[in-house]
Amino acid sequence: MKKIITVLLLSFFYQLSVAQRNDTQAGLYNIGLGSLTGGIGAVINKKPDEKLGKVFVKGLWQGALGGYAVFESKRMVRLIVRNSEPGFAWPSKILNAAGTSMVENAAANINFWERWHVNYGFSRIELNVKDRFSVRYKVMPVALVYTVGIALQTKFELGQTLQTGHFIFSSNTKRWADTNSIGIAYPGNIVYKPGEPGFNNLLSHEIIHLYQFNDVNGFNAYLDKPYSYVSKNSRFFTTINKWVYLDLNNVVQQYLYLLANKNRIYYYDNFYEHEAGYYSDTLEEFAPYTP
Repeated sequence: MKKIITVLLLSFFYQLSVAQRNDTQAGLYNIGLGSLTGGIGAVINKKPDEKLGKVFVKGLWQGALGGYAVFESKRMVRLIVRNSEPGFAWPSKILNAAGTSMVENAAANINFWERWHVNYGFSRIELNVKDRFSVRYKVMPVALVYTVGIALQTKFELGQTLQTGHFIFSSNTKRWADTNSIGIAYPGNIVYKPGEPGFNNLLSHEIIHLYQFNDVNGFNAYLDKPYSYVSKNSRFFTTINKWVYLDLNNVVQQYLYLLANKNRIYYYDNFYEHEAGYYSDTLEEFAPYTP
């Protein structure tokens, strides 16, 4: 089993180094990422009486199912540009949330349909459907810190936030010129320079970056056992755990983005920028990169 996991990991990260140039490659990447995230997480969260092979395979196929839904949600982002309609962000967001939930459940070693969630800025709404239906609200602290910092420096775009399902802010800061950019995505938020042409392309591009934070959401489930242990021995942590979802995936993704910037010559040399460009019809192979 260890050899199988090693081969799968090596094969996946080899594919990761190749930019997505068509929907087949893009689909395989998302399915592969979801599958491995689910399979490895399921093994980490395996119960003592469960068989390793069975748990791993279940995590693989459930994660793959979620990865496929994530892929389709990214393809749906294209409709924002091709139909000049930001409202397509909502169905894409719901589908992405479903796919991310399935991967997270696979990594937690539970059935893919037991728990669903959707994020809105720094808020996480959880729907538990096993045994008894329940709804729970949680705050994501990393996204909250970013939201507060952004809100103090920019203008909150309420209409666009309601229309797209994503927290959106605008700013005329001089840093746009310094970084040769007109938009950026932070955990749970999008900030853009108003008055620039091609807003739908920009919106689509940054939504994909938000989805990339969700792509590694399943890694949070890898810490389920330590969380459970601490909760059993701490009333304070038990209370906090009811209202707070530790969104470490945002930290992980930012680190991965920095790694992708190493030896970067062109703007789309960065894998994550290439993916965002691919789904938002902004891909330019030889666009210059300004650090």
